[in-house]
Amino acid sequence: MENFLNFIMILVLIWLTFSLFIRYVFPRLIIYWVKRRQKNMMDEMGFKQEAKKSDKKKEGEININQTPKKDKKGSTENLGEYVDFEEIDDDQ
Repeated sequence: MENFLNFIMILVLIWLTFSLFIRYVFPRLIIYWVKRRQKNMMDEMGFKQEAKKSDKKKEGEININQTPKKDKKGSTENLGEYVDFEEIDDDQ
């Protein structure tokens, strides 16, 4: 009987440890992994996070960033033929 109780206590301890790990440690590990992967991707693409953090503007400083102009919609030459709608009387 003593062996059975020891087995049950060990199972309960393993279950508690696993549930606490899943609840508290695992999410932090996932967040750490995602941030590390994000940093690696930013480095590969040439973005610098340090430059953005240290790019604080002084009071009164003006910075104008131009966005690329969007292309206007294409020409309407290839859209097809316009057909005028005509009503037909059904009274006849």
